[in-house]
Amino acid sequence: SGSFLFDALTSPYHCRFGHQPSCIMFLESTRWGQEMVSEHTAVLSTTEAQITSLLASFPLGVALFTFDGKFLAANKALEEMLRTSGIKLLKHKVSDFCVDPGQRDELQDRLGESGTLRDFSLHLLRDDGSSFFASLNSSRLMLEGEEVVLAMVDDISQQIAAEHEAAVLEERERLARELHDAVTQTLFSASVIAQASPGMLDKNPAVARQNMEQLALLIRGALAEMRALLLELRPGEFKDQDMAQLFDMLAEGTRARTQANITVHVESCCSPPEGVAIALYRITQESLNNIAKHALASEVVVDLACDSQGAKLTIKDDGRGFDLQAIPAGHFGVSIMQERAQKIGANINIDSSIGKGTRVSVIWSATQNEREHD
Repeated sequence: SGSFLFDALTSPYHCRFGHQPSCIMFLESTRWGQEMVSEHTAVLSTTEAQITSLLASFPLGVALFTFDGKFLAANKALEEMLRTSGIKLLKHKVSDFCVDPGQRDELQDRLGESGTLRDFSLHLLRDDGSSFFASLNSSRLMLEGEEVVLAMVDDISQQIAAEHEAAVLEERERLARELHDAVTQTLFSASVIAQASPGMLDKNPAVARQNMEQLALLIRGALAEMRALLLELRPGEFKDQDMAQLFDMLAEGTRARTQANITVHVESCCSPPEGVAIALYRITQESLNNIAKHALASEVVVDLACDSQGAKLTIKDDGRGFDLQAIPAGHFGVSIMQERAQKIGANINIDSSIGKGTRVSVIWSATQNEREHD
């Protein structure tokens, strides 16, 4: 008849039926099964209501969508994040809210592959045209026999702003240190020579002439260091600078501080991607700063070679060298250079020993980075 009957199953009685081993079981009609189903149904209804209430008041955005990113459902928090309604959400894919087209494609590919994402950073566009930064975590879920994606979205705009503010403060402090360590000390030395020189003109013209030459070198170095600092305050202008001129500017500032003979060679065709160029410039800057502070070198060579396959930077000096395994606490020059190389996917090798100078080599491969990106 199609109606349900709930029965109790007895333990089987084992016997033989003819020559075959068999068993007999008895079914007894019961009413307690119907009562249990009613109770379980009531419990499930209550649980469903509790879960619905929990998701409605949950502070993080929660959504269900298909593997191609199409929204199936969303809680109130996500609607408020995107400043839209649930009805409008159901007409979109999650990737439709991505600001960056490249990020949109990556998100779509990742969802299609596995549906599982961990702390995936997104720059999302709200329905009113404003944007915010979010972190997406998702996993697969079976819902009524169909695989869907359950996702949680966290608005991390305040966290990003705080990190940016901390980075700006750290950069200001770094520039202040460089201004003190480089420009201020160079100008102080120049002022001392300038004050002493007039009295030497009559007493010892040869010494006075040497002082004037030294004064000119110090002033050129201070100007070069000031130009380098101004360039760091306006990073958008970096892409318009010639690599050879940038490296010459760094060398000029170091010459004034060390009186070392610094040779710079940059191939005329050297124009790596902007991010790579900035990293190579920063590594050179840090290496020359270390030489000025610690090496007591008389000869320094900076060489930058480029081709279609990549770039190779070499900085070597004949200074006193150091033990890589015994870097004093508070000295971060080596780790800074290693971090900058790592960010662009370059290999860096620092070779130094006591009394034998230091050699820094950085190799960036365009083909390797393209392959890793793919």
